[in-house]
Amino acid sequence: MTSAFRLRAAVLAAGASTRMGRPKALLEISSESALSRIVHVLRSTGFETPGIVIGAHREAVTAEVDSLRAQALVNRKWDDGRFSSVRCAAHWALAQEGVQGLLLWPVDCPGVCAQTVLRLAEAFQKAPEWNHVPSHRGRGGHPVLLSIATLRAIANTEGDADLRDFVRGAKVDPGNSLRRMLDVDDPAVLENLDTPQDYRVFLTKNATREREPHGEVSHG
Repeated sequence: MTSAFRLRAAVLAAGASTRMGRPKALLEISSESALSRIVHVLRSTGFETPGIVIGAHREAVTAEVDSLRAQALVNRKWDDGRFSSVRCAAHWALAQEGVQGLLLWPVDCPGVCAQTVLRLAEAFQKAPEWNHVPSHRGRGGHPVLLSIATLRAIANTEGDADLRDFVRGAKVDPGNSLRRMLDVDDPAVLENLDTPQDYRVFLTKNATREREPHGEVSHG
C-alpha cells in the first residue's frame, strides 16, 4: 500500500468449508466470486498484490487466485486449523521489505466496503503499535490490521492458538491491551459465511446494500 507506512494484506482462504459444502472463496456474489470481491476492494484501497492463503480445494482456489493476479500462499498444514493460516500469512508479511502491518481478511467475510479498509489504514498510520479492529454496534469484526510486534509473536508461536489473544495483546505484551476498536457504519464486518443459510441471508442483505448509493461508491 502506498503510504507513509508499508502495509500488506492477506486473505485467509485455506479452509475446507465443510459446513458450506463448497469453497467459500468461490461463492458467487453479484457475478463475481467472494475472493474476487475482496481482492477488488483491496486494490481499490491501494493493496495491489494481496497474498491469498490456500490449502483445501487447492486446485480450484489457485485457479481463481491466478486469474486475479494475486499471490498464492500455500499452507500445507491447513488442516491443523485456522491459526496455521494466520501464521502462514504472518511469515509472508514479515518477509516483505519494510513491512509495518498486515491487514488480515477471512474470505468468509466478503461484504466489507472499501471505506472501512481505508479507515483502518488511517487509524494504523496514527498508531502503528496497536492492532486495529473494526466494530459495529459494539461488536468487533473483520478484517483486522495487525502490528509488526503482533506479527512477530504469531510467527514465533508453534501449534494452535487463538488469534484474539494476540490481537488483545495477551500473547504479545501480557497485561497490556494492544487492541483499538474502530467504530464503522459497515454491518458487513460482522457477517461470516459459514453455512448455506448464512450465504442466502448475505445475498439478500448485499442486494439491498448495492441498491443504495453509498453501497455503490463503497465498493469502487
